[in-house]
Amino acid sequence: MNQQAVATGAEPAHIPPAGAEDGPRWRRGLDPRDVARLNEASGDPSAIVEEVPVEEDSLGAYSVSCLLFNRMIGSGIFNSSAVVFYNTQSIGMSMLLWLYGVVLALSGLVLYIDLGLTVPRYELPDGTKISTPRSGGELPYRREPTQPQGKIVGIAIGANTFCCLLHSMSRKWGIRLNNFLGSVKVLMLVVMIIFGLRWLDRSVSDANFDSSTSFSGTPATPKGVFRYGEALIYVIFPFGGFHQANYVLAEIKEPRKNFARVSAYTVATICALFMTIHILYAAIIPKDILFQPDRDIALEFFNRTIGKISSSPSQVQAACGALRAVSAIGNVIVFTFTAARVKQEIAKEGVLPGSLYLAASYDFSFRHRFFFSRLPDHAGAHHLHTEKAPVAALGLHWVVTTIFILGAVLGTGKEKATEETIGHTPGSSILLMAYAYGFVIFWFAVIGFGMMYLRLWPGSKWRTKSRVPHLLGAVAAVVFTAAVATPLVTIWVRDPVQKFIVRSSDKVQWFAGQTMAVAVLGAAVLYWVGFRFYLWQREASGGRGFLG
Repeated sequence: MNQQAVATGAEPAHIPPAGAEDGPRWRRGLDPRDVARLNEASGDPSAIVEEVPVEEDSLGAYSVSCLLFNRMIGSGIFNSSAVVFYNTQSIGMSMLLWLYGVVLALSGLVLYIDLGLTVPRYELPDGTKISTPRSGGELPYRREPTQPQGKIVGIAIGANTFCCLLHSMSRKWGIRLNNFLGSVKVLMLVVMIIFGLRWLDRSVSDANFDSSTSFSGTPATPKGVFRYGEALIYVIFPFGGFHQANYVLAEIKEPRKNFARVSAYTVATICALFMTIHILYAAIIPKDILFQPDRDIALEFFNRTIGKISSSPSQVQAACGALRAVSAIGNVIVFTFTAARVKQEIAKEGVLPGSLYLAASYDFSFRHRFFFSRLPDHAGAHHLHTEKAPVAALGLHWVVTTIFILGAVLGTGKEKATEETIGHTPGSSILLMAYAYGFVIFWFAVIGFGMMYLRLWPGSKWRTKSRVPHLLGAVAAVVFTAAVATPLVTIWVRDPVQKFIVRSSDKVQWFAGQTMAVAVLGAAVLYWVGFRFYLWQREASGGRGFLG
């Protein structure tokens, strides 16, 4: 598919005077070759001319930080803890696994910064090639254990619909809500840390962090590697959003200046908060509670901190639920914003039916739909009062996520839960495993091996193009690849005792999640092969493929 990704937003000062020849208005200062390509594309029905936000509408440093805060601080940081403690049956090993998540996030961030600021490359008139930043994705919902399935489905689909409509009708308000929720989530984690330090239990911390016993096992300590691999997947789940800014790279203000710096500081801050929270969990909650299956560790933490000053257990449970709810909705808002742009970029490659519609941006803004017709008809009205968004891609995102919601909640029934345990469904557990394995770990492994090749292969010229120091990039590639290869392999080694995945009510076999992921990836490969064959047939007959 033909596509132009050059900034085309005409500013009022650049709009031709009245009486000038009608036609597209491109930003001043564009290379003449770009202007020619844009003019040609504007009359080509098979081409997409993408309007990049002008400088004042771009994502600033604070918005990028909040985007990462919202994506990484989701319900996973509260729900994954129980799985890690239970699967390892060791305080020391649990802390090492969370430290593993920090190492994976920081090394992976180096690779994604390297890629984001190096490819794709654009040739200038003098022959020099420079990088051109381009945009390029879990939907966790709070599930109260006492709620009926119909209400769970309604709340989940309602939240999903709200986020899709918000980003379709107002890009600015979507970003403002992202900034607000991101700030609130960081503040809540800081408050949790303050409460944890205030009500630190010395007797519990001394027992849990005793060097002679912190790595000691229990009768339930796993004998094989499967449960460790499963725990690693639950660690990667909350840390895996470190690369979220890459998905909106073209919309970041001064990306070469802000992208790497802001991403590094923000991810490092989140890693420090995550590690501190889990150290406090182990310093306040006794082992016999931490190692119980499906225990709600976050609620237990709240009971032993806020519960000290509150006489109502229901208020403590409500505070914990509110924290999860805010974390989840912020995560969904950001995921909707970025995932729709990923789908739009995929459509630009022309590999989806109706790619022209999915790849285009549309003006579906609230102001345009309801007030634009009343605005003064002046030359700058279009620029000042409209916002384009990937509306068709957001519609596709809504359909896909709704299918996953229905599958997760209705697929295999619901597990009963008490106030001390986490209510969940076997369907949500298998989807989480499939998503984490197929769409996080597998692709991280591909990125890691690819960057190792580019950095370490003798004939590679990557070091001459990259802005990242060669030694740092090479070390990050090796560390990141080794980190993701561990769960990639160990999750296939059957544990003779563990026949089912965690949180599945003994309904989901241990191999189901990763098998589903491989099946989806295999279907994608078959689709690509079939698509290439289809294009070959269409080209042979003078057709144009899926673009229409």
